[in-house]
Formats: sequence, structure tokens, C-alpha cells
Amino acid sequence: MQKEQKNKIFARIFLNLASKKDLKKILSLPESEAMMKEQWDAPVSTILSPETKKRLKQNIYQKTLGRPRIYRYTPLIRVAAVFLIGLLIGGIVLYSDIFTGSDPIFISVVSPAGQRTPVELPDGSKVILAGSGRIEYPENFSAECREVHLSGMAFFDVKHQKNIPFRVKASEITISVLGTRFSVASYPGDPVTETVLLSGKVQVDCPHKNISVTMKPGERHTYNNISKLGKISKVDASRATSWIDGKIIFDQEDIYNVCKKLERWYGVEIEIVNRDPQNSLFTFTIDNNTLNEVLVLMQKVSPIQFDKHDDVISITFSK
Repeated sequence: MQKEQKNKIFARIFLNLASKKDLKKILSLPESEAMMKEQWDAPVSTILSPETKKRLKQNIYQKTLGRPRIYRYTPLIRVAAVFLIGLLIGGIVLYSDIFTGSDPIFISVVSPAGQRTPVELPDGSKVILAGSGRIEYPENFSAECREVHLSGMAFFDVKHQKNIPFRVKASEITISVLGTRFSVASYPGDPVTETVLLSGKVQVDCPHKNISVTMKPGERHTYNNISKLGKISKVDASRATSWIDGKIIFDQEDIYNVCKKLERWYGVEIEIVNRDPQNSLFTFTIDNNTLNEVLVLMQKVSPIQFDKHDDVISITFSK
């Protein structure tokens, strides 16, 4: 494995976005133990006593992915990710942080895969964070602006505050509002970032083209992270945000898009073994169904077989 690829995987682990396949790749390397030790022995660890380090190691094994994880940190302190064998039991990332009284405190909330996590922001605005998503915000908003950073998908119900705009940084775009309800999908690695507006008004800023567009309710803004271009289209906003109520609507989508959404929704890894000879398009709705129920449903409309092995679901198309 090339050094650049290793660095990318470690970056995903650090951001808590690594797949089980990423973790297996790193842990299968002969030098994995040395790499983990290097992370553990980073300069920040010299601040921690040996007893504290020992306690942190023990705590890793007590962590579970069944509840949201909330981290508090200061931007001026170097944050070191601790990579241990605990990664094997769920991809746990533990932050070590040191606080000073004068530095602003930031909060990072990570929603467990397959769950929806409610978050209340300092101004009273409500957020529903989709599984595997991360939202970061200051412990206290400033008097000039309320700004959050999103990685993943979230629904926002923003409390109106005159003259104090609310901004969401998602990938390369910024969504600015005063008070409204909207959804943003911004997953690392995805080719597009989507914003759907339910009520109110939002402004989307695309910095690379120095373009700002204003959205109306019932519209979707799609920003292409490759071409750096955005477009607005009409959309059924209630359908596009149905995931809030435990529903995902698939409408004429190929197997690759379906599996990508299922991975995020259920927190699993899905491997497509061979190409679909029929180029099937799937139209169905998940309504709080189990993953097994969804796979059985897909079998009824397409010639697929699925198999579970080592926490990986393999899908094979019949020839």
C-alpha cells in the first residue's frame, strides 16, 4: 500500500469516517502496530501522564456505537487520534484534548451508523443528524454569526434571530439563513452536495465561481464538487426529507446508489461481486424496515443473491 493511500485511510479514521474495509487494510499491515504507536506517541501525548494514557486505553474497550458521541475541543490545541486494537470492535476514535480558560470551546457530535440523532444548538435551533454524520459548532455562538460545519446529512429547523445569520458549511459551499427548515447532504467523497428547502429562504454560496443563489421552498440545490457548478430544480421536499421519519425513498436508482445509501442507513459494508446484466433500476420505500427485509424485497424484483460473511454483505447477480 502506498504512503499516500495509507495517509488517506488514517485521515478517514481520524474523522471517524473509515469503513470496516479501511480498518482491516490498516490492521493487516505488518507495520500497523508501529503506525498506531506513532500516533499514540505524538507530541500531545507527552502532556498526558502514563496513568491517564493507561486509563484512556482501557476506556476504549468500554465504548459502544449505540449512542451518539460528543467531543469538546479547542481549535488551538493539537488533537491526536488514538488508534488501538479497539478499532476492530467498531472503529472507535478517541480524542485527547486539553482546555484553557480563554480558548473557545467547540463541540463535535457524531451520529451512530443506522441511527438519527437529535441535536439542540446553543441558539435553540434543532438538528436531526443522520447516521454516520458529524456536526461541529461552538459551545456559544457569537453575536455576529451562528456557524456550524456538517459532514454527512442533517435536517435543520433554525430559530429566527434577526440580524444574526445562521450558516452551514458543507463541503465547499455555505448555506446562509435567518430562520427556516432545510436539509443538507454532504458526504465526503460524494460527487455532489445537495440542499433541500422546506420553508423560509436560504442563500447558497459557491466560492469557486463566486456565485450566490437564493432558494425557495420546494427547491433542491445540487452542487457538483468536481465541476464546481450548482443548479436548482423543483423537488417534493417532503419526499426528499422523509428520512427524518425513518423512510428512504428509492426512485429508479441503480444498484450502486442503492447500496451506498443502505450502507449509510444501516451501518454495514456491502460488496457488489459482479455487474448487473439487466442494469436493474430499483423503486421502493424503506419504512423502518430491517436490512434483511430490504434485501429480501430486492430479491423479488431483481435476480440477486446475498450472503453475509465477516460483517460484509455480498450481493451477486445471477447470469
